[in-house]
Amino acid sequence: MNWNAIIQGVATGVVAAALLALFALLRYRARDIIFRWRLRRELRFFSLGWNTQGVTIGIRNRLGKSFTVRRLVVTTNRGNFRSIPTREVHSSSKEEEPKLTWRQKRALKRGDLSCLPPTKEFGMLSWQSNPSVEGFATIDPFTKQDFLFSYRLIESDPDASPPSGFRITIEYEAWPEHRRIRQWDIADRAAEIRKLFQDVRDRKRAARQEGSGTQ
Repeated sequence: MNWNAIIQGVATGVVAAALLALFALLRYRARDIIFRWRLRRELRFFSLGWNTQGVTIGIRNRLGKSFTVRRLVVTTNRGNFRSIPTREVHSSSKEEEPKLTWRQKRALKRGDLSCLPPTKEFGMLSWQSNPSVEGFATIDPFTKQDFLFSYRLIESDPDASPPSGFRITIEYEAWPEHRRIRQWDIADRAAEIRKLFQDVRDRKRAARQEGSGTQ
């Protein structure tokens, strides 16, 4: 029995296994870096709206990989407004949107949404989801989740401090059995968020004045 050959074979196997494990780890880390870059970019394309309950911010996912929003707040210089996930989920597939011209794409990058073509679809295009008991919302690929800021919360700010953007905390699976939590401040379209919040305040104030005037 050639012990040197056996030892050399075992050592070679151990080195090969270590190199394979290192290569797999580096591959996972490289994929994670790319995913984080794509996720951070995806968060810039949020949607704004309002309904009978308050102001909404919609977070979409076109990355082909689920992620969980643990917390989403609108930031101000006097405090933050914390949202709650709604139960409505919408389709957010790129193939379902109209093709944009290069002028429209350039305007959209500047935050000008007036260039978008009008939407003429009608019907129930959403379905119901159940956020976790902690208030976390998992956004599956090619869907959009709305987060609600109630009117009562917005009106509770006596000084009407203007929003400077929003802060979002996200959890996702970086690689098998390894999850990461990341937090980003999103300042894109802060002026649009400020305008929407102010419009809501003005509308609620006008409604109160009209109601008091009729009494």
